[in-house]
Amino acid sequence: MKIFRTLLCLALSAPSFASIANSDQLVGAWKCSTALPISWLDALSIYSPDGSFTGVASSITETKVHEGNVNFDLFLVGVWSLNGKELTTNISNVEIVPRNLQTKKEIETLKEAVNQPSLLYSVQEVLLLTNDKLRTRSGNGTIDNCVRAISASELRTKSE
Repeated sequence: MKIFRTLLCLALSAPSFASIANSDQLVGAWKCSTALPISWLDALSIYSPDGSFTGVASSITETKVHEGNVNFDLFLVGVWSLNGKELTTNISNVEIVPRNLQTKKEIETLKEAVNQPSLLYSVQEVLLLTNDKLRTRSGNGTIDNCVRAISASELRTKSE
């Protein structure tokens, strides 16, 4: 259960900013990957100009208890705000898609683990925010390093 909480926190905490965090600089898509001793997480967080947030994460976690890997995708929807160096994310909807048989067996445990109020609401300190890098620190001290996948202006230009 602790592993799933850590994974969700990492998925939700994807981006962070510099001494003077700029909301305009945050807008766009950020890619973060995290390797933990028994799991791996790859996440994409999209911060929209209207304050909406969309996140997609893929996780593989080794479990010794059940002797198999738990492999799933997370889809997150919510809102975000940036106040000074504080990035707040409030998730309103979480969907879990099992990617293997072991995960299907554990789906109810996963749903319970990720739908905790303390995980759906996240406040992170922005340590670094540039045009292509984002570093944040969560309340438990976890630091996430992210790279820009695409900015809002680049996305608009490519879709024209």
